[in-house]
Amino acid sequence: MDHYVGMLAAGLGHAGPFEPSVVRPGFRERFARLSWLVGRRHGRTLDRYINRYIDYPRAAARASGFDLYHVVDQTYAHAILSLPPGRTVLTCHDLDFASPPPGTRRAWLVRTTGAASLRGLVSAARVICDSHAIGHELLRRGLVQPDRLVVVPLGVEDDFSPDGPAALSPEAEALLKSPGVGPIVLHVGAMVPRKRIDLVLHSFAAIRRSLPNAMLVRAGGALSPVMRELADRLEIGRAFVSMPFLSRPELAALYRRADIFLLCSESEGFGLPVLEAMASGLPVISRELAAVREVAGDAIRYVPGTDPDAYATAAVAVLRDAELRRSMRQQGLERADRFRWARTAELTQRVYEELLAVRTVPGPSKPAG
Repeated sequence: MDHYVGMLAAGLGHAGPFEPSVVRPGFRERFARLSWLVGRRHGRTLDRYINRYIDYPRAAARASGFDLYHVVDQTYAHAILSLPPGRTVLTCHDLDFASPPPGTRRAWLVRTTGAASLRGLVSAARVICDSHAIGHELLRRGLVQPDRLVVVPLGVEDDFSPDGPAALSPEAEALLKSPGVGPIVLHVGAMVPRKRIDLVLHSFAAIRRSLPNAMLVRAGGALSPVMRELADRLEIGRAFVSMPFLSRPELAALYRRADIFLLCSESEGFGLPVLEAMASGLPVISRELAAVREVAGDAIRYVPGTDPDAYATAAVAVLRDAELRRSMRQQGLERADRFRWARTAELTQRVYEELLAVRTVPGPSKPAG
């Protein structure tokens, strides 16, 4: 969520009556220092929970001098219980913390900690959602009253455009050239269950049956051992590239280098990579998801369900039809132009103003993020 915080704070600080302050408590290591006793990985996990559920609420309670408080990630909603009532805004990007997708490790623990976040969500004076799809789910579950819920879509920055530098770091360039030359299928997303990396790999294997020189490039972290084993079993390991960490400009360059974008997620709260792909002039094949359709409309191609052959058929049809790609490129650019961070900041500012019951103020108010 660092990207969301940075873009929102920049937009709010550019103009208007609000002076945003980003409050980000430092991470304290405790058990990680005892790696000889609990192991580095388990120590880091324990520290993460102690920081998130003990240290951060305490830091929130100490925050003062602000007119309004904005918790920008639903998994930290429990901190709202330590903030002044009636002056808190929460952004809820998805509901994975309350209903972990199938395949989530330690789902029982996610649900347990999620219960604390739900209590904070229910206590928020206003809840912002990235999409109507998430808003409708909150309403359906009775977690938020309609008068406390506002939909504010995310935006895309100017770096993501069809024109611009296409160069990557030397390391990334070497990786991109390693499988050979062929159409690039791009996937951007974290290594989490709902992203359905398994379906991405199966779909790409099906694409390769029609386009043997195609390559799959993924940004968002290395494959897990299980997914790496699947890639080898599907005999696509040599046609697959996992990118190192990329800056935002480098990620934009990667979108420009690709030929098609593939999204197979089980669920999405918004679908920011789809927006970035469209803004970069890249055709998109996506699973039929309500939140993604809100963003992309009819500018992309949708596939219902989880049949890898269906994704492959759609992708191959686009890759083989230059006129179709040009049409999708134009439609995507026009659609993406509706979503800008300046608009996100403007709509968020309206939420602040309504909550504070002011339209003009004599001096800058200070929302804390």
